[in-house]
Amino acid sequence: MTYRNNYQNSLVYSTLALAISGAIVGTANANETANEKVQSEIETIQVLGTRGSGLELSSSKILKVPGANNDPLKAIEALPGVILTPPATGGPVAEPAIRGSSSQDNYYETDFLEVGYTFHNDGLSTYNPRLIENFSLETGAWSSQFNDANGGLIVTKLRDPSFTESNTNVELSFIRASILHEGQINDDMAYYVSFRESLVHLYIENFIEDEDFTYPTPPRNNDYQTKLVWDLNNQDRLTFVATGANDKIETEFDEGSRDVAKNPDLESGELYEFSYNNQGVIWDRQLDRYRHKMALNHLSKEDMSKEGEILNLKADTDILSLKGLVEYDFDSGVLMVGGEYQLQTVDMNAAGRDFPCNDDFEMCPPSYFSPKFSTTEELDLDEVSAYVEWRQEIGKFDINVGVNASKYDYNDESLLEPRFKASLPIQDAGKLSVSVGRHHQGFKDFAFVSESLGNPELEQEKSTQYVLGYDYVVDEIWAVRAQLYYKELEDLIVTNPAAQASRYGEVIAPNTTRYFNEGEGQTYGAELLINKNYSDKWYGWVSIAYSHSDRTNNVTGEEFDYAFDLPWVVNMVASYDISNEWQVGAKWRYQSGRRYTQVTGSTPIYDPNSNAQSEPVLYQPIYEPFNESTLSAYHRLDIRVDYNTELWGQEANVFFEILNVYGNRSIQEFEYNADYSNYEKDYIFPDMPLPSIGINIDF
Repeated sequence: MTYRNNYQNSLVYSTLALAISGAIVGTANANETANEKVQSEIETIQVLGTRGSGLELSSSKILKVPGANNDPLKAIEALPGVILTPPATGGPVAEPAIRGSSSQDNYYETDFLEVGYTFHNDGLSTYNPRLIENFSLETGAWSSQFNDANGGLIVTKLRDPSFTESNTNVELSFIRASILHEGQINDDMAYYVSFRESLVHLYIENFIEDEDFTYPTPPRNNDYQTKLVWDLNNQDRLTFVATGANDKIETEFDEGSRDVAKNPDLESGELYEFSYNNQGVIWDRQLDRYRHKMALNHLSKEDMSKEGEILNLKADTDILSLKGLVEYDFDSGVLMVGGEYQLQTVDMNAAGRDFPCNDDFEMCPPSYFSPKFSTTEELDLDEVSAYVEWRQEIGKFDINVGVNASKYDYNDESLLEPRFKASLPIQDAGKLSVSVGRHHQGFKDFAFVSESLGNPELEQEKSTQYVLGYDYVVDEIWAVRAQLYYKELEDLIVTNPAAQASRYGEVIAPNTTRYFNEGEGQTYGAELLINKNYSDKWYGWVSIAYSHSDRTNNVTGEEFDYAFDLPWVVNMVASYDISNEWQVGAKWRYQSGRRYTQVTGSTPIYDPNSNAQSEPVLYQPIYEPFNESTLSAYHRLDIRVDYNTELWGQEANVFFEILNVYGNRSIQEFEYNADYSNYEKDYIFPDMPLPSIGINIDF
């Protein structure tokens, strides 16, 4: 069941520009060893030979990508196959959609552990940027080590604490305040603790103009990361981690609000509060030929949502997982064996309108027609998975073959998914590779398998993925990567139209199945990446991607292009050292317009119990075929200038950015009036040149 918030993403749309443009960051930091290490890393995009067809970026490179606002994970948009797109409802909040899948089809892992979520309600990631060492991106047919994703993998590595001396980093801006402290307990133990709090809630009301809502609870978020590393001996290390985040916003609509006029169920306002906390311990052992990693992790998530009379939900999720990986280097090859056992419980209290809908496949009917419901459930979503993988050189071929096995107790489903990759050197500088794998996607919305709101007999959504790649290293400076890919999707979840009320007084038959695994789809495309490592005072890369993504609803017979079917995406990124003190960088991005469904008219809906002279309760929109139309293409130029100097006798970096330099305005959505006879255009943020300035000082 998809209860999609159509309004919260406007929370920073008209105000974040002012917040960012005035941002000045003051930093106190004594972590010279860690900083020098990061700055000395080679500026390169590396191919991860042991992880399928992935890319890896160091934190030092992505921190300075123009337009990323010093947030490493936002820079992922500059890589091929990734669309960091806001939802169709507008606003700056965005998550990565990878190779024609939605942002909900990804798996996120940090330091070998699953995390609750990765992006705050202001669009920034839930990690302190100074802790991110690197991240890798897997876009297709990845290793058997990973499951639970049809879109892509984003695996983040946080750096270890400094083993030199205690230090503290304090950062303050108009958007966020943070403190990071790290130190050494003894020669074998070191730690860090980071806490960040957003500050937009302190002044956002002062900048809201021409809006018909207020914030009883303004948008607010915070996060924390802690790590303690204990070197037991030369072979063994224990790592204790604890991370978490919290996001909250409450909206109250004014009298005569356009949104309430379109849906009276929203009159009582909206509230969204999400949080997660996880605590884990990891044991690493490294010998000459043997390596293992074992982890015990506890993850708790809280979801409190109120969308007027549509939904009032409180869900507490508790996940306890035991995870392990063993790797042994034989003379003939490398064997990797691993698995995970996960106990997951969801306690859910929900009330509202009973209107099943999956907006990946349809425009949801008005909730006002649906009956009200109330339910309390406990869902046990236990699962176990195991994998084995063998890597070996056979002649000139590098072969990687593996299989992942999964068992889900709640629907008694078992999956056996083979994975295969072979690569062949071409002369001295090239490598041809082919990868194929079966994958599946766990239920990201537990309501899909709820007894009262979903269908407990649903199966996992599945995919078969193929990748053909060629990597060519011209020299130490230049490298080229080209890939062709095809992804076939099956058992996608679609709504049963017979379970939806589409007019006043319509009665749904009892025990009507709400959802089926009757959707399918395909995605295919080609990508080219040209990378230049640092030389002659500059580095950069160009990526060009072409793709197509479509879906078929076998219940209704509809075939349509998917919402994230953006055929062309082009990125150009470059950074140049003018001198030891001055650097300048630029990023230009072009992407095809997003698919959407246009409103062609409306039908007035009257309360059958009122007199003939009454006003309509609402207007029901009439749509063209689903995803029939395309928005105009989106493109923008961001630039960044860095100045390295000294302030008050300390090393400092002053940076200046301008987002959307030439002020391109690309439509994000159409905001219709009550009867859908007129609309206003809402533009992708920012829709004008947006300057920002920041200062980092190391003490």
